[in-house]
Amino acid sequence: MTTNHQADSRQVSAHPQKRRRRLLVFSLILVLVLTWFAPAIVAHCFLRNWLIREIFSDLQGSITIGRASVGWFSPVVLEDVEIQDPSGKRLATIPRLESRKALLRLLLKMSDIGSFRLEKPLLEVVFDGEKSNLEQVLASWLAPGHQTASVKTAGVELEVVEGRVSIEDRDAQEKWELHPLELSLTLPRNWSGPMQISMRSPFADARQPGRFEGDLLLERTANAAGAIFSSGNVDIRLDALPIAVGQCFLRRAVPVQQLGGKLSGTVQGQWGADDAGRPVFNLEGKLTGDGLTGTSPWMEGDFLRLDHLDFPFHVAATGNRLRLERAEVLCDLGQASIVGVVDTDKLNIASLARSRFEAGADIDVARLANLLPRTMHLKHGSRITSGKLHLDLSSSSGPERSGVSPTYHKWQGKLQTSDILAVNDGRPIAVREPIQVDFAAHEPSKGLPVIDRLRCTSSFLKVEGSGSLERFTATATYDLNQLTAQLNQIIDLGAIQLAGRGSSRWEIRSQENGHFAAQGEGQLQQFQCTLSGGRPWIEELVTLRLDVTGDKAPEGTYRFDLGNLQLTSSTLNAQAPQSDDSRGSRTPARVDPTSPAGIVA
Repeated sequence: MTTNHQADSRQVSAHPQKRRRRLLVFSLILVLVLTWFAPAIVAHCFLRNWLIREIFSDLQGSITIGRASVGWFSPVVLEDVEIQDPSGKRLATIPRLESRKALLRLLLKMSDIGSFRLEKPLLEVVFDGEKSNLEQVLASWLAPGHQTASVKTAGVELEVVEGRVSIEDRDAQEKWELHPLELSLTLPRNWSGPMQISMRSPFADARQPGRFEGDLLLERTANAAGAIFSSGNVDIRLDALPIAVGQCFLRRAVPVQQLGGKLSGTVQGQWGADDAGRPVFNLEGKLTGDGLTGTSPWMEGDFLRLDHLDFPFHVAATGNRLRLERAEVLCDLGQASIVGVVDTDKLNIASLARSRFEAGADIDVARLANLLPRTMHLKHGSRITSGKLHLDLSSSSGPERSGVSPTYHKWQGKLQTSDILAVNDGRPIAVREPIQVDFAAHEPSKGLPVIDRLRCTSSFLKVEGSGSLERFTATATYDLNQLTAQLNQIIDLGAIQLAGRGSSRWEIRSQENGHFAAQGEGQLQQFQCTLSGGRPWIEELVTLRLDVTGDKAPEGTYRFDLGNLQLTSSTLNAQAPQSDDSRGSRTPARVDPTSPAGIVA
């Protein structure tokens, strides 16, 4: 009896244990089944779009995935991926995106996610005014300070096959297309090697197809303090690229309209740091433009047309020193060039004026005037048939005297026009005395800048000046009647009328301690000015007298103390009396050439 009761008790207690084992086995099987089918479940329900939106939550727009094929031991395949801008319009579509690695390998090693292949993607970029739909979608990522510099990145490879990029400029009502675009990107884990990007694509154009090719290599390393250093090189090759594409970006800085023509050439660049840790870069190449056209609102309806333009250049920098090794422009209108060195540490009027450079230009005035008749306000029926303009300008530093260490800066320049001939309704016109300007100046280590030579000759203006550290004198004669008469032959002055003759004389005395004094007087006889058809301003005699004293401060600023300014005429008598130090009424002016705009305070 007791034995049977004990057996029944063991049998009853065994049933719950079996049920628990069965429940545990069932639960494990269920978990395994759910785990096995989890990728497929996510791929075939709303979770796939929810998950992609969470991953790209900073994207200003939306991403949807049409179909997905995901398995633990098979590659991830996404089909009909579409990216929309904030207004719901399509920005990009990817018919098929496939990973080379299986999902399990991706999750087990997120630091090296491997390669992805994008087949026939389409990117539709629309520029409207000063914005684009691509910038709107990436606004959060493009914002300053969004991403911090780091060398910790996942390794990834990207391959784009038969891609297509559509660029639309709604303001110009033009559209361009790159197709088929081939692109590859390789980024090793944690920047253990250089990032490499290679891009090749024709530029679709029924009249003259173009082509773009580019290669970029970028390396990033961190020093012991955690500072990030970048180095690399870029190589770009262009062949008949439509220059009108550039107006989408140029109009944000300058008011350009309806750019046309083709751009070809090569550009190579390298950047990094020297042994002292200073940033260095080198950029050189040659760009060629053919059939260039363009206009701007200030050109008053004129179109600038150039058959051919060459722009060879070479720019290098070490630290804050920028070197223009070569920069030339050669085109139908003439040529211009500049070489020199600029200190970029403090970009202001003073530093630019004291930079070392040589610049020159030769311009065909006749061709320029005939291309831009409205801009230059040529009279109807007038045409400039011949004319040249030549410019030379240099800025350099050197010792003040032989064997003396203090240095000074010097400037030299020359501007002249020649062979100016024109026709007005069949009547030939010749400019008797073309404009010629010649000057030389220097700035010693102490004292004011000295104008060593100043000469200007023309039929309406003559200026003669020369001086030394202690004294500079200049005289000028001007004839507004002659100026108006010459311009009126070919230039439409509208309602502007000027008349009068005059002369002036100026003198500046300075000392080595920086103190200076300036005196001058000028007069204008039979003065007449008419603007916009209004009432003419007529004066028999206008005189101006000025006395100024001041000092040059050690930091390079100039202090002007107004002594006496007097302007008199038959209808006007204005005078600024000499200031009185004893009453504390002096209000000096200070000119700071080291400020960005040389502000007068």
